[in-house]
Amino acid sequence: MRRPRRQHRRPLPWIAALVAALGSTAPAADPSPAVVASFTQRVQPLVLNRCATGACHGGPESPAPRFRRAPGNAPPDRTHTRANLAAFLEAIGPERDARPLAALLAAGHPAAGGAGPRRAAPLTT
Repeated sequence: MRRPRRQHRRPLPWIAALVAALGSTAPAADPSPAVVASFTQRVQPLVLNRCATGACHGGPESPAPRFRRAPGNAPPDRTHTRANLAAFLEAIGPERDARPLAALLAAGHPAAGGAGPRRAAPLTT
């Protein structure tokens, strides 16, 4: 029996696409429904499966950004999604430029805030 082909997702281009959609949005403004939908479908699964696993950025004691997971295997609800989008936007900063975050993650995740030692492998495009 043949295994189904795994789709390889490209996390950094999705971040860039979301940021491009946010480009015309003022930092204090609510994101448009299209931006929320894009985040929900393309970015949130990545941050929940990569960043919020193992309580790295998913527990109450974890370092910022903190992403919220639904209990058990339930999908995130609207409250979780809005909180996760707000945490993501805070992480990329008021200029809505994801390039510094993408560069940091492409070089390897820091063990602590800033440019200290790396503890996780770099994300790839």
